[in-house]
Formats: sequence, C-alpha cells, structure tokens
Amino acid sequence: MAYARQCDHCKRIIPPRGGRTPLFCPFCGQRLTGGPMEPPCEPEFTNPWPVALITLGAALLAALSIPLAGAKLPFGMLAIGLGLSAQRELRSGPVQRSGQWLAQSAIVIGMITSVIWLLQHIGR
Repeated sequence: MAYARQCDHCKRIIPPRGGRTPLFCPFCGQRLTGGPMEPPCEPEFTNPWPVALITLGAALLAALSIPLAGAKLPFGMLAIGLGLSAQRELRSGPVQRSGQWLAQSAIVIGMITSVIWLLQHIGR
C-alpha cells in the first residue's frame, strides 16, 4: 500500500503517485526522509447556490402571491414549503450561511397570503 510523505525541507505533503510511496519531493527535489503517513482528505466543498436559489425563489413566490387573487393559496403554500426547505438546508450545512431572514420572511408572507385566501373563500 502506498503512503503519502511530508517533505522536511518545504513541509508539503506529497501524496502517492501510481500506487507508489514517493521518495523525492517534486517541489524542492529533496529526498523524503519522513515516515509514511495517511494522505490528507480533501475538504468537502458545498455549493451555496442551490440554497440561495431556493431561498430567493421562496421569497419571490411569496411576494408575487400577494397581488394575485386566485393564486394566493398555491403560491403561498409553495413559498412556505420552499422557505422551510431553505431553512433546513441553511441549518444542516457545515458552514454558517446567511439568508435565514429571507427564508423566514418567505414563510411568514406565505402564511399571511394563505390566511388571506382562506378568509376570502370562507366569507363566500
């Protein structure tokens, strides 16, 4: 099994290549004298765009549902669902991301428009 090694001269970790443990540093050319070590794992990259788009979509749907008479309930419910989904994504991520207020406002506006729709249709 091939292992990574750390260069004593430039302090870089040299991963194995072609299934073999490296003997020389490809950066400074020095012979690697350190013992074998596990290769470092790559940090997991999370793309913030899907959460931002969900949150923005929820807020836009909630805002659009206010002036539309017949579409208050579907847009309001969709805004609530997207806002809750965005909140869940924002909380579960490894990095603290902004946008929580936008998701909460989408939920609140979605609830308000749904209540307005209910009041309009109950009074008929």
